[in-house]
Amino acid sequence: MTLTKSKSLIFTHDLDVLYNMSKLYSDIKITARDNKLKLFHLDKKELHIINQENYDEYSMLIQNAYNFIVGGSDRDLNIGNDLRRILEAFSTFNYKCSIEELTLNPDILSKLPSNDYAQYFKNSMYRLILNTESHLKERSKLLLSGSFKEHFSTQEKKRTAKDILMFIYLLDDLHLKFHLKESKNDDVSLKTEHIESWIEQVFNTKTNESQLAYSK
Repeated sequence: MTLTKSKSLIFTHDLDVLYNMSKLYSDIKITARDNKLKLFHLDKKELHIINQENYDEYSMLIQNAYNFIVGGSDRDLNIGNDLRRILEAFSTFNYKCSIEELTLNPDILSKLPSNDYAQYFKNSMYRLILNTESHLKERSKLLLSGSFKEHFSTQEKKRTAKDILMFIYLLDDLHLKFHLKESKNDDVSLKTEHIESWIEQVFNTKTNESQLAYSK
């Protein structure tokens, strides 16, 4: 017997689950196009409809990271996984390499303005994201897991998110500008001004070398 009036309601904080469930429903001919399937994104107590045809997970992750930096700490539930997935997608599709190789490959680092920039991001990613061999191994694992929220302060998480967006912007500013757009005609000039100001704050002085590296 077919229950034609049956309905299901699925909640998830994982975009992979959202995508896979929508694909599952699509396979059995339940889609948003015929109004049988509705997808929503809950953000700051407001529901926003997700348009599947224009949906880009990578863009949404980048936009979430930016909004987390400039917004409140209520956005940080899954930010650790979001940041990891941004780096995975960027490194894989742009340079066909792993996250670890992204900040170690001299050809990639040569695209940065100077060696000071390269050293800064090598230190930043190594300490906070990519360290798998040193005494920081367990702490780094926590950053990329569900324990990220409990073990890192909001300030640390925002600093990590800033570093990742700055790094991508310096390697390919046009790439980041397009993915920061929430709609085709969205003006992202204010967002890029913010990112450029973060870069300026980190690299605007040569007199204090310690500012170009994280202190332990």
